[in-house]
Amino acid sequence: MASSSIAQVWSGSVPTERGLSRRHYVPAALGAFCSRLLAAEGLEAAMADTVARLLVRADLHGHHTHGVVQ
Repeated sequence: MASSSIAQVWSGSVPTERGLSRRHYVPAALGAFCSRLLAAEGLEAAMADTVARLLVRADLHGHHTHGVVQ
């Protein structure tokens, strides 16, 4: 089930200046996916939504060290 959820979140790859590809994700879908992961680990649903939203927002603002990867 996890792999099908990831497939719905991932929107493709784009080339970078060094010829490598970087993955792009649909922000709303990534937030929903993160929220489900956090809730599955026992976080209250409202808190999971808030944390997931803030993690995605950090990534969108370019603060990848404080985003979803963390």
